[in-house]
Amino acid sequence: MGHAYRCVAGIDVHQRMLAVVVRHEREDPVEYEPRQFGTTRNEIPHWAAWLQPPQEKEVGMESRAQYWRPAWYGLEPHFGLHLCHPWKVRARRGRKRDYRDA
Repeated sequence: MGHAYRCVAGIDVHQRMLAVVVRHEREDPVEYEPRQFGTTRNEIPHWAAWLQPPQEKEVGMESRAQYWRPAWYGLEPHFGLHLCHPWKVRARRGRKRDYRDA
């Protein structure tokens, strides 16, 4: 049986932008918090600090190219990370949205 996390994040990684969605499962309704960040070296500490866990948090990333590497290295010390294959987690055809992918 898998482990259920109460707070998880999904990241759709692009060359110049990260679409990040954090899912908070509190009492009742589940809340989704979307945000967009840049991928430059100066911006990595900003989004890494925003994701700092108030509780346990797992992060899943979806990326087509090598653009996931800076995000991975910026988050690796703080979170459990999962790199997802884009063909396995993508939205349905014609409905591509960065936050939906995240």
